[in-house]
Amino acid sequence: MIGLLARRLAWTLPVLLGITVVSFFTMHLAPGGPTDVITDLNIKISLQAKAELVKLYGLDRPLPQQYLAWLARCLRGDFGRSFKDGRTVSTKIAERIPVTLTINLAALFLILLAAIPLGVSSAAAEGSLWDHGTGLFLFILFALPSFWVAILGLDLFGVRLAWLPVSGLSSLGIQPLSMMERLADGARHLILPVGVMVLGGLTGYARYLRSSVLNVLKQDYIRTAVAKGLSEKAVLYRHALRNALLPFITLLGLSVPGLLGGSVILESIFAIPGMGRLFFDSVMSRDYPVIMGLLVLGAVLTLIGNLLADLAYALADPRIRYEEEAG
Repeated sequence: MIGLLARRLAWTLPVLLGITVVSFFTMHLAPGGPTDVITDLNIKISLQAKAELVKLYGLDRPLPQQYLAWLARCLRGDFGRSFKDGRTVSTKIAERIPVTLTINLAALFLILLAAIPLGVSSAAAEGSLWDHGTGLFLFILFALPSFWVAILGLDLFGVRLAWLPVSGLSSLGIQPLSMMERLADGARHLILPVGVMVLGGLTGYARYLRSSVLNVLKQDYIRTAVAKGLSEKAVLYRHALRNALLPFITLLGLSVPGLLGGSVILESIFAIPGMGRLFFDSVMSRDYPVIMGLLVLGAVLTLIGNLLADLAYALADPRIRYEEEAG
């Protein structure tokens, strides 16, 4: 296991370095720059003032020098300061992480809560009316655009019925409320965005688990368990599901970046100050330090997710450990 971890970590650093190089140079290929956003709409700013801004931001140097300077700061744990408001990138990201993490963890928990019984029951009743019905329902959900579902939810539950808030994370004038009342208010604001995320992500997990369970149910040891007289529930959940979750671990590992990455569309529709909204605003204003900070965070989370998936897979399946040690 230690050898497997060492080999994975040895590949992680050069991959991460390559991601930063590609991201940094690709980012500068986009038309416009941070000074254009500030100066183009202000006719009072002279060309000399614009040139001084370019020099202040260090954008007058060649791109390789800019990248090496950024990398040196990054290795010290300093992602720089935002061109937009001068605040540190780490501070801006740290403010948004709890919001995005809360929403995505809640959505992932509800998705798994619904996807596991749906996937297992569909696989157990392969070809039945229940299997076809759940498959049709899930594919309809998959075909619905998330932004369209979000707008319909806002119109129905927020405007017409006025049951739920339509934007933000809290209501106006909540200062006099108690802690429990504030938590309840925040939960009401999260119902719509979390619900839309659950509907959008349910299909992939449920159908993937169904396919995995079907493959396991065709194995000889499952037939042996049935021949021994074990109940259907014991066969499905004690034997089939445990082994079917092995490839499912990889899917969960790949979901780690999404827990902090946020959703640009949903966070914009619901006016949620999360990571996705921060990335969108940074791209539109060409705020290079914030963009690079978010890209590095996403790359690190992706690599960590893959590493955790590999380790979990190796822990769950001893054959992988033996193959790695033999290799």
